[in-house]
Amino acid sequence: MSKNIGSKDCRNCGLVDTVVIIGAQMAWEQYYAWEGEAAKHFRGMQIAQAECQYCQTRYMAWVWPSANMVWERPTFKPEWSMDDPPEKRFYDLSYRSTFNDEPGPSDIRRKQPPNPVKLLNIMAEIKTLLESAGI
Repeated sequence: MSKNIGSKDCRNCGLVDTVVIIGAQMAWEQYYAWEGEAAKHFRGMQIAQAECQYCQTRYMAWVWPSANMVWERPTFKPEWSMDDPPEKRFYDLSYRSTFNDEPGPSDIRRKQPPNPVKLLNIMAEIKTLLESAGI
């Protein structure tokens, strides 16, 4: 289990560029009340509530890393620009209730809808297989 998903895209519906920040930016410790060894790495990290516009899956957007995040490179810079709209200024995601890559029951608000892109790709593969079989 990892704390981050490693993507800015929705893991539930699979659609690209549908997750946006919906809340104010805050320090990690303003939302989470963890203690212990793992918690010290996140204190000072800037986060914001985020949500998929398509399936309403709830996330916590990683806006700016903490100085205590020892696994980040010392010169790490988040992959967003001031030219990006404010709701897109984040570099990673976690599920909101669990702050890791596994969702809690409150994070998935709607069953995973069929991904139209995946469906079209599957249909194209079936068509290719049928044509190559002469059917």
